[in-house]
Amino acid sequence: MSIKQLRDQLPHEPTAREIADQKKWEWSHIPKYDHAPSDRLAIVTHDAAAYPSEKSWADTKTRRLEDRLVDILAAFSTWVASDTDRRERQRIEDEERAKRLELENQQAHSAYVEHTLGEMLQADAAAWESAQRLRSYVDALRRRVATIEDAQERADADAWVTWSKRYVDQAIDPLRRPIRRPEVQEPGDKDLGEFRRKLGFGRNGLW
Repeated sequence: MSIKQLRDQLPHEPTAREIADQKKWEWSHIPKYDHAPSDRLAIVTHDAAAYPSEKSWADTKTRRLEDRLVDILAAFSTWVASDTDRRERQRIEDEERAKRLELENQQAHSAYVEHTLGEMLQADAAAWESAQRLRSYVDALRRRVATIEDAQERADADAWVTWSKRYVDQAIDPLRRPIRRPEVQEPGDKDLGEFRRKLGFGRNGLW
């Protein structure tokens, strides 16, 4: 709410300079009116709704502003009630939006975890297949080493076969490790945003 001093519109009295300029220049314009501060006041209320509106009361020739205080207070009370309702509706909408975004993020998080676990499973399967293939190769190496007659050469070859077998067992074959569900790192905003899009949620509401 604000209080403004009204201005009166008064006939403009041309000055000698304005008259001379108008005679000299075709484009020169003399205003018809002057605006001067008056002794009248106006009260203006500003609605804070989504589409703001303005309502005002002012002194008139027949009615003073103080005579309209009852109307002003009634309008102000209505505005306060309306604004309270608007704020409550906004609060409910914000809560519902927050709950919806939280649910969407939970679903995107679950989708990310499922996808990541699937990739880990496929990686383990590929590693197991690689281990099987390498073991076959190591067995072929062992058979070949058995045919080597030179003692030093066979000893060097045996060392390589031993290392190769240990490498396959310890570094490649996932079945040599404890079998449990892998730990999945928490997704970053980029990862979560990707799965929000895949689920049709868009990127809004990222953590």
